[in-house]
Amino acid sequence: MLIGCSGAERPTLGEEAAVEAPVVRRDLDPTATYVASAAAPVDLFSAAGDASPDRQIAPPAQSDDSLSSGFVLVAPYETEPGWHEVYLPEGGTGWVRDGDVELATTNVVAIGKGTEVDPTGAGGGEVAVYEEPGAPEPFQQIANPKSAEGLSVGPVVFLTAGPYDPQAEWTKVYLPVRPNGTTGFVRSDAVDVSGNRFRVEVELTGHRLRLYDGDQQVLEEEIGVGTQNTPTPGGVFYIRSLIASTDPVYGTYAFGLSGFSEIHESFNGGPGDIGIHGTNDPSTIGSDVSNGCIRLRDETVIHLAEVLPEATGGQSDQPQISTGLGVPVEVLA
Repeated sequence: MLIGCSGAERPTLGEEAAVEAPVVRRDLDPTATYVASAAAPVDLFSAAGDASPDRQIAPPAQSDDSLSSGFVLVAPYETEPGWHEVYLPEGGTGWVRDGDVELATTNVVAIGKGTEVDPTGAGGGEVAVYEEPGAPEPFQQIANPKSAEGLSVGPVVFLTAGPYDPQAEWTKVYLPVRPNGTTGFVRSDAVDVSGNRFRVEVELTGHRLRLYDGDQQVLEEEIGVGTQNTPTPGGVFYIRSLIASTDPVYGTYAFGLSGFSEIHESFNGGPGDIGIHGTNDPSTIGSDVSNGCIRLRDETVIHLAEVLPEATGGQSDQPQISTGLGVPVEVLA
């Protein structure tokens, strides 16, 4: 007997064995945002399982902005195996077959309109944040991140929380406030959105920082972290600013994060927020040495600033004030 067949299932001579269509199965993260892209026009259907498409539609061209490089998937995902519901540029939604598109997760970065600043610290503004969509009054006003000297060092930036809906009136975002992990809602018309596929992973016990571009690891380096008395907090944060340091203690660059020390209510003239920065003392790398920040060798933080994408406009040859904004940083114990 053939392995895997019973007598009744065995094809007879002259008959072709029935070939079942492969079942497309995915394990999509319900908290992530996915973009479906393709190299050529794809069939668009009005409902999953329709025999004939309504029309063909050309996906957006590939660009540095991963959010605009395809169709954003409608959540919840995998309601129809082998099909994906997508948001359409002209409004509304449609369905595409799984085999016609490639899926990739993306971070959705929201920049407050009218909060832009220049390298001198001029400009800026605030973005109102609400506890729930449609709440009558905001519960937070988020202003530009500041340097220790009180200068605005970047626009107001958020990382969206959960699946992104480009057609919704409200967008859920992580907030750069205490307690760490706080979320709220901003009006969608109050922010400009873009996407990137980068993420930073920080392993505290192993003193390692890893940078990923999608599924590809592009950097792994040894780090210094907080002491036992001033530990680096764990959690999911995002890059809020890039500062060209004027103090050699912090190396060439310092990335400000959305998270805060659980020990310091304030530090060095600031609110006690944590960051990733260089150092002029490489002997401290690999140890528990800081007040909560993450230290890199200076050549590494320079390289990190060169690799991370800009959140506004096209990529430039030199790190800009918007470089790395919105890139998630997951700190693991």
